[in-house]
Amino acid sequence: MKNLFAELRRRNVVRVAAFYVVASWLILQVADVLFGLLSVPDWSLRFVLGLLLLGFPVALIFSWVYEITPDGLKRERDLDRSDTASRASGKKLDAVTIALLVVTIGLLGWDRLTRETVSRDVTHADQRGPADATESAPAPSKTQPDLSIAVLPFANMSDDASNEYFSDGLSEELLNLLAQVPDFRVAGRTSSFAFKGKNEDLRSIGEKLSVAHILEGSVRRQGDQIRVTAQLISAEDGYHLWSETYDDELEDVFAIQDAIARSVVEELKTTLLPAEREAIASSATQDVEAYRHYLKGRAHARTRTPESLEQALAEFQQATLIDPDFAPPYAGMAAAYALMDNYGYRSLVDTGPVAERAIERALALDPTASDAWAAKGLYLSQRDDLQPDKANRAAAQEAFRKALEFNPSNAHAYLWLSTLLLPDDEASREAENKAYELDPLSPIIVHRQAVTALGRGLKDEARARVEELKTEAPEWFLTYMREADLAALDGRGDRRALALETARSLNPDYWGSTLNLANLYFDWGMNERALALLDEAPSPPFQAEMVRNVAWLRAEMAVAGGEPAAALAAYLKTTEDLPPDLNRVAEAAMLEIAAGDPAAAERRIRGVPELENPTTADLNGQTGFPVYALSVAMHLQGRGQEAAPLVTGLEQLVAEQVDGNGGGAQMIMIRSWLLALEGRQAEAAEYFRRALDKGYRENRSSLNLVAPQLRDLDEADALFDAMDARIRESVSRYEAQAGREARAAV
Repeated sequence: MKNLFAELRRRNVVRVAAFYVVASWLILQVADVLFGLLSVPDWSLRFVLGLLLLGFPVALIFSWVYEITPDGLKRERDLDRSDTASRASGKKLDAVTIALLVVTIGLLGWDRLTRETVSRDVTHADQRGPADATESAPAPSKTQPDLSIAVLPFANMSDDASNEYFSDGLSEELLNLLAQVPDFRVAGRTSSFAFKGKNEDLRSIGEKLSVAHILEGSVRRQGDQIRVTAQLISAEDGYHLWSETYDDELEDVFAIQDAIARSVVEELKTTLLPAEREAIASSATQDVEAYRHYLKGRAHARTRTPESLEQALAEFQQATLIDPDFAPPYAGMAAAYALMDNYGYRSLVDTGPVAERAIERALALDPTASDAWAAKGLYLSQRDDLQPDKANRAAAQEAFRKALEFNPSNAHAYLWLSTLLLPDDEASREAENKAYELDPLSPIIVHRQAVTALGRGLKDEARARVEELKTEAPEWFLTYMREADLAALDGRGDRRALALETARSLNPDYWGSTLNLANLYFDWGMNERALALLDEAPSPPFQAEMVRNVAWLRAEMAVAGGEPAAALAAYLKTTEDLPPDLNRVAEAAMLEIAAGDPAAAERRIRGVPELENPTTADLNGQTGFPVYALSVAMHLQGRGQEAAPLVTGLEQLVAEQVDGNGGGAQMIMIRSWLLALEGRQAEAAEYFRRALDKGYRENRSSLNLVAPQLRDLDEADALFDAMDARIRESVSRYEAQAGREARAAV
């Protein structure tokens, strides 16, 4: 045995074995790094390991049989044993092995250092692309909050592209865990995910999201094995603050999430109370399949189409079947039902009981779940729309308060709260701006800001927000609804029509685009086309306001066709089962006026308790239209003097809005109506012209219905002719553009 070992040493077999082991380890380390950067499949690394293992006995046999000499490769049996070549080759091999060993030890030390300490000597290299940060990079122009962070979507490095939802879901869960930490400001999910697949400089991302830190990484899934690499980076200079790689079974993904979140918090030097540590360390489920369905449900819910929301519901329900004690899917179900009602797909009249049970279950399982409280607030808000109730509004507001207490970074809770707070404009705008601050790239939040700007007549701000939507959500139907509104503000009916048609093509089930487009066709005198559009819509609307608006448009067209009595009868029949609504009272009254019965109109309005004897003190956005209809009815009965105080009060109310923000074309036109009703003809004509200059376009017959006093203006014919001419101009431009698009599509 002793002779055998001596022979192995003499023939450099031992040296070759040591060299092979060290070199193989080094090859594996380099391959692991390069394969990760190049997105090489996971099996490739195992293949390399297999080749190295197979090569080991081959190397030993080769070293036993052959020897490297200054004269080249020779068989061992042909060598002179007294020759010193063998010893020289052995010394050279020792030197190479020692050099490789030094490199190996250095790599081990560097790996440990980068994983466990702050490394400010290495610039960032994004695994998904270059971050372009350099040592001399200037700091961002803004001063970012120290405890602010954005969680970028982790890159899917798995062989299967369908695992994308998993890597995205991991990122979202990390975001949610970090949002539980007091004093953390966490950028919203939509804004963080806007940079998915982009190689944008991290300093630029930090600037856009107003965060000082960025968490990014990658997920590699192979069967039941998972590798997660996470990196915490300073947005100011692109340097690593912390990094770690986790290799584990898939079932331990929840522990990985918690570990990453804790490491980030500790690195950022935040002191956590015991309860907060528990919140971070806890996981809602330990079932990977339930978690997978939940993630898929969240992904579907963001699109807001009927199909996507139905798919979201199916995934959430499946998650609860697998794990009945998993709270988040119940909150997701409730929010999905509320959103379906909001967009007009399914009514809470039918789904309300299921949504309520889902909310109750979610909060019973986790009373601190921010998303569950936000879903409850949204549900109560939508229920209040169905049947206004102060108790609903108060409960909804309290639910949103709870949601924000448990997660101050919940941007959607702020957004939904801002809608609830209307008509308190100041409080609503404050909540809306907070949502935008937390999630500035969210199309849903940007959309809401566009709606607000359009409603206030702020054309420049509205245009900026619409352009943001077209950049961030070019395939979203609401992008084109707001582009249509902007076109209306610009007085471009042709652009409005094209935008509405695009919105309708993207989501035919959304009745808002159908109704607006039908209204525009009616304004253009295309009554048959408008009726066909309403009749051919894929499904009838269920929302009370939408039902009333469609019934009113059909009534307008019937009046324009010379059938006011039929219009009134059809309107009353269609709306008879709707909840009480002052606008419905006003519209029915105007139709009675059109049918030649102003006295019946007055009786209808005064039949509402709060309008029996209205005063100027009662006037507001809700009572304005019925009081206007009452004033017209009194005027037509020869009691204009009696109605004068009400008209003056309305005119002053509208004047405040027009003078306050410049007023949109519609509001300016309403002031024209009121001035005409007061007998101030010159001023009425002037505001009519101002409305036209602002882009006001409406069917003459429609104005004859809602503002018959305009016919008495001295300049009535000239004003109506000017409006008709501009309508014809819009139609001409529209038909030309539509023709070009049709030809381009051939």
